[in-house]
Amino acid sequence: MNRNRLLTVGIFVSLLLNVFLVAYVGTMLARPPEPIPVLAATPVEIGNSIADSLSGEAGTRLRSKLGDVGPQLLRNFREYRRALAAASELLKAETVDTQALRQAVRQARDARAEIGSMLTDSFVETAATLSPEERRKLIRRFRLQ
Repeated sequence: MNRNRLLTVGIFVSLLLNVFLVAYVGTMLARPPEPIPVLAATPVEIGNSIADSLSGEAGTRLRSKLGDVGPQLLRNFREYRRALAAASELLKAETVDTQALRQAVRQARDARAEIGSMLTDSFVETAATLSPEERRKLIRRFRLQ
């Protein structure tokens, strides 16, 4: 091929790449943003996921502790979701009632904190009864080391 022909082909390929990139970027910018996941799994599912990673007896102990607090966990989870829904409705209003929004966010935060405390207490009580090997396995599961 002569030099002019190579230059023409190069310019054509460059033009095609530019058109592709502009189309791709335009598509990405036009796409609505993904909603932020609030809390996809229920607290009991989170606890059971941890229990599944433990050996039979340790997993059973954790499930038992979660079973004891399960109804309260679910109540707190419903309260958390209700408070988030209330905050969402307040944000849709023409003018935002900051006092009511602050209260709804505070209720959601308190419910979420209570859920975390209950899960943590159940987990810590169970972790204290685990063998060193089970604790190492748990650490690897959470990729802490």
